[in-house]
Amino acid sequence: PYLLGTGVQADKTGESIKSLRTDFAEFLTTKGITQEEFDRTITDAISSLPGNFETSGAVLGALQQNDLYKRPDNYYATLPQKYRAMTAA
Repeated sequence: PYLLGTGVQADKTGESIKSLRTDFAEFLTTKGITQEEFDRTITDAISSLPGNFETSGAVLGALQQNDLYKRPDNYYATLPQKYRAMTAA
C-alpha cells in the first residue's frame, strides 16, 4: 500500500483529498517528476546511505536482508551507481 499522512483543517478534508487524488493522477500520467525533483531524490538517496549503518543492529539487519534476498555482500556499495543510472522515465 501507498500511505500518505498530513494535517488538514477538518472542514477542508474533502477538498484536500480531492486535490491529492488529482496530484497523484497527474503525476502518474501528464506531469511526472521534474528534473530538479529527480536529481534531488537521487542525491538524497545516495547521501542517506551511510546513515543506514550507524549501529551494529543496522549492519546486522542489512546483512540479514542481503541473505534473505540473495544479494551479494557488496549490494549496498553498488547502490549509488545503480541510482545514478536511473532516469526520470
